[in-house]
Amino acid sequence: MANLLLGLAYALQLAEDGPAWSMLSTTSVMSTVKHTLTLTSTISFWLGAMRFFGHTGPLWRGLIMFAGLYLAAQVFVQSSLEPTARYTMLAGMSTLLCLAMMAAIIYDVRTFAKDFYAEMGIFAVLISGICLLNTMQFVKILDGGLQAWHTDSNFQMVFYIYMSSLAPR
Repeated sequence: MANLLLGLAYALQLAEDGPAWSMLSTTSVMSTVKHTLTLTSTISFWLGAMRFFGHTGPLWRGLIMFAGLYLAAQVFVQSSLEPTARYTMLAGMSTLLCLAMMAAIIYDVRTFAKDFYAEMGIFAVLISGICLLNTMQFVKILDGGLQAWHTDSNFQMVFYIYMSSLAPR
């Protein structure tokens, strides 16, 4: 599920023709959906990991609730502020989700995942890389707006190569 959501988000990324400046534009709708898919894929990876360790819980209900709330938040932020704020919100939310996952890994390795200490350490390192890249993206957008982020092709290349390389095979 997580790979499907992330793949759809990346497909929309490739189809998008630039920053979304108008809430009514097709690009803006695609971008809003793309951002929601990106975050729901992160949550799906997290839920999948929890299921691996035998923790069951509702998958669809939580994802749909989160997606609806995040879509509404994006519409509110873009209509009351500007598109830059929506992109900043994505980077900030991604950072917070990564921090939450790292906290969960620390808890998990001390409780039910004791037999996976090395593997959980690797996950923590990889997730901290995502966290760092999202934090850098957050700061870039705050400092220079969307243009600063869109014009830094080296950062984007590193960001998307790192993210793509983490997808489970």
